Amino acid sequence: MNVLFHINPVLYSASIPGSTVRLSKWYTKLQTVLADAYPSSTFHLILSKELAAYARKEKLQFPENTELHTLEQNILTGHYQFDILKSLCHWQKEQNSDSYGKYLANLYRKCLQDFTPDLIITDTPVPFLQDLYPDALILHLEYSLFSRAPYPKTFFLDPWGRSNQAFNSRFAQQINELPYDPENLRRDREKLTSFRNLIFTALHRSHETDRFVRKYYQKYRMLFILPLGTDRNYEIEAHSVYPSQLEFLEHVMSSVPPDIGIILTQHPVEPLYSEQQIDVLKLSYPNLIHEPISGRIANFSQVLLSYIDGAVVQFGTIGLQSAFLNRYLISPCGYFSGIADVTDLKNFSDVTKKKPRDRDNFFLWNMSHYAIPEKYLCQSAFLRQYIENMRKLRAQSAEDALRNWNPITPDGGIYDFYMDFAQKAVRKYHVRYEHCGWCRRMFAHLHDMWLRL
Repeated sequence: MNVLFHINPVLYSASIPGSTVRLSKWYTKLQTVLADAYPSSTFHLILSKELAAYARKEKLQFPENTELHTLEQNILTGHYQFDILKSLCHWQKEQNSDSYGKYLANLYRKCLQDFTPDLIITDTPVPFLQDLYPDALILHLEYSLFSRAPYPKTFFLDPWGRSNQAFNSRFAQQINELPYDPENLRRDREKLTSFRNLIFTALHRSHETDRFVRKYYQKYRMLFILPLGTDRNYEIEAHSVYPSQLEFLEHVMSSVPPDIGIILTQHPVEPLYSEQQIDVLKLSYPNLIHEPISGRIANFSQVLLSYIDGAVVQFGTIGLQSAFLNRYLISPCGYFSGIADVTDLKNFSDVTKKKPRDRDNFFLWNMSHYAIPEKYLCQSAFLRQYIENMRKLRAQSAEDALRNWNPITPDGGIYDFYMDFAQKAVRKYHVRYEHCGWCRRMFAHLHDMWLRL
């Protein structure tokens, strides 16, 4: 089989956070598994010149019959005549090519020459490659439901697209309304509840977060997290109704009742605002909460979700995790429209008067069919079966695809995997938090003794 890996050479270079991980962990590992699954395969990688240099420097191991293709930035951008962000937004929303896509198609055709892929694995939308190779199966690779401890690391390989074009986003409502055999549904929901409770236990052990939340619950009736993304992110801009993250924040704060506190967190690598800028925002919005604690606790946003009432999001796994933990999910953009409690911020007050909606069917299907744990993704027999199933499903309607989508494990063993992982996470996080808590208590005790002297 001919396989093309597309690591967007404009977006991902060695200097951009996460790029080297994509190459050294995701793509090289997938290549090795695919080489096992399809012997005598040929692999071609399109990537940035900087990432190719990184691969040589780190002596990354690729399977035999692997060829790397690099393109200069000025050539990729048409000597800067194209607005790449605008094109990526267009591809994400419309899923068809534009003038830049046609330019890239000609460029890639010359680069790949007579190589014709049967399978394309990509991290960004590539409608121009679908036009160029109409018979190729295109799978979009990204983190899925869960990606950070104490959750297991999961991925999707989606032939429909990514973010708001991904299958589980487009058809979330249909997934959540899937008919289940009552006995199987009762059994599987019990397993889901047990897994959810274990994850909650693992997350709900940060003494510092507990004190932080208690302080603000004395002041506000409810607390929600608002995790800001980054500006000029094509996935956010493609389905956001707001020109910037600031306008999203201001709309939320002007819609939220004064007895609800909004805890602001920022992207850990690319924060948009300084402490001084946030202090200015607090003058206009007194119920906006932001403290340095968010920078002291790893994965603070997902830890915080186990303590508060829900999340207000446009995009990202925090929204999914809020829904998974049976918290409120408020999302004014289309990405979560199928599972959100409310999509119109005018209804913010009304939605909090009732319980969060039931989304168990959505998560049961995702965990059993869609979100592939890393353990399974690294199994050649599974990956081959999965790819062949996707090849058939892509030619079907969404309703038929949903009905014919093969489970990750035929015997329901995937739930045993999740339970085992969560039980280990609880033990690990118990030691971690108890140790940290003991240190903090001892420090506080010594500090009190010093004050009394």
